[in-house]
Amino acid sequence: VEGTARVYDGSNWLQVDDHRGVPMYGKTDGHQNSMVALGPIPDDYTTDEPPAGMIRPRYEGGTWIEQAIVFQGLEVASKADVDAITRRRIIALGEEKAKTEKVLAGTDPCPLWDAFIAQRAIILQEGEDFIATHELT
Repeated sequence: VEGTARVYDGSNWLQVDDHRGVPMYGKTDGHQNSMVALGPIPDDYTTDEPPAGMIRPRYEGGTWIEQAIVFQGLEVASKADVDAITRRRIIALGEEKAKTEKVLAGTDPCPLWDAFIAQRAIILQEGEDFIATHELT
């Protein structure tokens, strides 16, 4: 029978669980391990793999939950953490180029600057909403 092995105990043949080589994951942290001996999978492990991208997974009630507070794929613990990520996103959006184009345009319309300002507002709002939702200080 798959998942079992027959073992002779000196007088009888017994059917025992055999999960050797099967990947298993620690329920408290998602750390992968594998069975090396015969027997059942220990209670503090599951064969359910945590979803990719979880930073601090925990297996609870038959499902994986994220223990970390995650903003933009990074663990955060404070408003300052969210603000730093938000700032990096604004820089990556092309802040310096937009500023330069605005200076060069002078009083003329500058579509690049206008698009930058609109996208920056969205990024700032996302950060503010996240901070409020998670009650970060």
